[in-house]
Amino acid sequence: MGTASQVALQADALVRRLRSRLEALLAVQGCALDEWRVLDHVATNGPSVMSKIGKDVGLAPSVLSKLVDRMVTNNLLYRRIDPADRRRINIHLTNRGTAVHRSCADVLDRADAHLDTGVRDALTSLQVAVGNALDVLESAESVSDDNLFWTINYAVQSVAGNTNET
Repeated sequence: MGTASQVALQADALVRRLRSRLEALLAVQGCALDEWRVLDHVATNGPSVMSKIGKDVGLAPSVLSKLVDRMVTNNLLYRRIDPADRRRINIHLTNRGTAVHRSCADVLDRADAHLDTGVRDALTSLQVAVGNALDVLESAESVSDDNLFWTINYAVQSVAGNTNET
């Protein structure tokens, strides 16, 4: 199995473990993961159109539409026509949506604060490395398995301060 395949499988295993932890923490607040992702997107980026939210959080338009409908019904979000372009509809947080977002963010922050320092540092380094790898991959038109390996390896090494440019 190629290096890229191994990285993909390991990354998938890590994502599943972290997602499970995140879902359990959010469930205590009565919030589903996809709801959190939408709330966090709008809280972080301000009012947004559905296509931008869907692209950024990785939800298909039909799934996002049903989710936003439910979140509007539950008074977490509301829709408003964009004053600059009346063809566009922006999604906003309600006061309740802001409170739910804040409550969930507090729970996630408290849970992170209880992580072992080594785990927290490793996750922080991994976050930077993955961000660097994604930046490089997005700028490349095509990536072979070897290039993917070296891209990820360089990103990880740069975080660790172990780059040897030759």
